[in-house]
Amino acid sequence: MVIDAQMISNFIKEFGDDSNDLTILINEITLKIGIVLDDIIEQEWRNTAGNQIFEIWFSQCIAENQIKYIERSIVEIQYLKKLVTKYGFPKKKSRDIHYIKCANCTDVRYILTDDIDFYDPKHKESSYKVKEMIKTNRNGQLNNYLRRKLRIIVGRIEHCRNDFSCLT
Repeated sequence: MVIDAQMISNFIKEFGDDSNDLTILINEITLKIGIVLDDIIEQEWRNTAGNQIFEIWFSQCIAENQIKYIERSIVEIQYLKKLVTKYGFPKKKSRDIHYIKCANCTDVRYILTDDIDFYDPKHKESSYKVKEMIKTNRNGQLNNYLRRKLRIIVGRIEHCRNDFSCLT
């Protein structure tokens, strides 16, 4: 599974609060599924969540093989151009593509995120209400394309709990 940097940042902010939904979920993911990343995603995590608590958690997960690296050189997607041109995914300067590339190389093809760019980037400037509806219903154009073409599921905390009954 791949986890967006903002989710990791929120997890670290709430670290130790065992009643927090995100804390419970990420702890279960690390124990039962595992997390994959590449060096770009690691840097994103460090940029958004990097502090002493993050370092301790990250080092422990690496040592326990709960976080694994995927080499960027082996991760390629033939549909990359279409993601940008047809669905409005952020261009190459964005680091978001690395989440899709990593998810595309795993058995558990899943991205845990609340970022509208993974649901329907064309609605980035839409109202909060519209964006929430798209993310909650998972009916954005890009989300549907990722699910149909690449078999990558994009979900929020509540989706992930439902999608993986083995968690929590």
